[in-house]
Amino acid sequence: MVGGAAPGMTVARARDWTAGADARWRRGLLVLAGVCAFGVSVLGDDAGRCSPRDPTVCGPDPLFSAAVVLAVAAVVLVWWWPTDAAVCAVVFAVLDIRFDDVLAANLAWTALALLHVGHVVLVRREVADRRRALARAHAPVPRPASWGSPVLERDPGLPLGPRQLAVVALVTVAVACLGVLAQQLAAQGAHEARARTVPAVVVADVGVDAPAYRVRLAVPQPDLPSEYVVETIDEYEVGEPAPLVLDPLDPGWAHLAAEPPDVTWWLSLAVAALLLAVVLGRRLVQGRVHRAALAHAVPESGVPVRWVEVDDDVVPLLATDQDVVVAELVTVPRPRLAGADAPRLEQLVRPGWLVGDVRDGGWCGLVHAGGLELPAEPLVALPELPRVDDTSLDPELAEDVATWSEPVPPDTVRAALPAVLAPTLLERLVGIVAVLGAPAVAGWMLGWPETSWWQGLGLCSVALTVTHWGLERAAASARVTPEAIELTDPLWCHRVPLSAVSDVRVAGDDLVVLVGDDDEDDGLVVGPWVAGPGARRAVVPTAASVAAAVDDRRPVVRPSPRTAPPVERRLSPTAPVLALVVAALVVRYVAVLVL
Repeated sequence: MVGGAAPGMTVARARDWTAGADARWRRGLLVLAGVCAFGVSVLGDDAGRCSPRDPTVCGPDPLFSAAVVLAVAAVVLVWWWPTDAAVCAVVFAVLDIRFDDVLAANLAWTALALLHVGHVVLVRREVADRRRALARAHAPVPRPASWGSPVLERDPGLPLGPRQLAVVALVTVAVACLGVLAQQLAAQGAHEARARTVPAVVVADVGVDAPAYRVRLAVPQPDLPSEYVVETIDEYEVGEPAPLVLDPLDPGWAHLAAEPPDVTWWLSLAVAALLLAVVLGRRLVQGRVHRAALAHAVPESGVPVRWVEVDDDVVPLLATDQDVVVAELVTVPRPRLAGADAPRLEQLVRPGWLVGDVRDGGWCGLVHAGGLELPAEPLVALPELPRVDDTSLDPELAEDVATWSEPVPPDTVRAALPAVLAPTLLERLVGIVAVLGAPAVAGWMLGWPETSWWQGLGLCSVALTVTHWGLERAAASARVTPEAIELTDPLWCHRVPLSAVSDVRVAGDDLVVLVGDDDEDDGLVVGPWVAGPGARRAVVPTAASVAAAVDDRRPVVRPSPRTAPPVERRLSPTAPVLALVVAALVVRYVAVLVL
């Protein structure tokens, strides 16, 4: 529990709230244990060869065909729905004792079921711990005068969406599979009623991807072929007796007496579709029930949060003390006031209260001055606590320097000039390896026989990107003097007189220099680098310290364009290297994949 009397979802409480919420290692362990249980079942199966005296050895088993779906579900569903996976694991472990006489398999699936149950117990205990972490976060929810009725807002329901359509489609598939199964069993029963068993011998192995054999009748039958090709489960030797079951009225139907045809895989498909429909449909029913409960209750208390009023059904929930997203709530669609006239984060943030089952995966609503936001999906906590700013809400604002940079703090210590900023020696070595290695690897892979023309384009694009990145690490640098800023990148060398600098800002470890007219500034980003070999001082300059020094030395009144020193730009010494790489890749691509 977080100390302090102030309520609300602070960053510290959010960390406690989401602690252990993403235990991927436990889910991965359960998946691995499920795969091992399958392996034990296969390796421990010593039922022997298929036998015409006992066709049930390799014959269809409807109970197994239905139950094996639960085994697969226990392995797959644990990643999203651990409780459902545990139910499937327990039911399959019980059924496995019924139809499987392999002791090792019985023990393996029982152990897996116990692991699933233990996982669910741990998950529920962690949920309880995270609820207790928010015990001091609750605060009374103010009740506006507009809430005169005990019903805040009736549930408008969800429009027909992909999940509802998926449930209907899955139920339809399940019914269709059961219909096909019934038809296949009826046809097979008619064949078996007319069939007779005749001796036959294996004469050839014709299987490629699966066992298949040509079998010849020992005694020719009137109006029936003398040879049949049958697919099998077991493997047989040429010359081995293999009695056939034939239908005198249908020459195309035949199977080994030891291996009756199995059509129960239609039952597996039906059970799988029905199980998935139940899992998805249960979420829909839960959402309907919880929305009704939230809509027909007046909350007394809730967890204060801040939320972003965006024109979207996914509402970001922010901490009360920092601009970080602690969770996301998918809400029932409803009109909001947010629009293009309010693009800034500070204009979109509203106070609110989370009410209901406030936990990761819980159904909770968002109460605010405008009413109640009802959940369309359970709450999703974000343990990484991503920061949010204007550019994350509107990517077009990324071009606005004032959005993603900050002015130099007034109390920043000025760096001594001249200052040389450059990558470290290790970064330069990594860059040189990337410049040399990327084109060589791409040229080698272009010569592979399997490489197609579009894969070649992708290889060239990746190689050029890596080469450009390597040149930045190997050769980029910046030298800041009392008169100018000299910046070198993979393509250009810029020399910007300090008199041409209209503003200087910082963005994390980067120095942002604005050049040009105040209305149409061009931005140059310098860094992030540490002090290079030319910096003759013990203290490594930071972007803020260099920015402060530049801000002190740029003129308050900028000279007129006629008298101001020009901003110079020329090709970088590494530009020919980049051009050579482009030419080499083009020639290699054309020579290998075009000519």
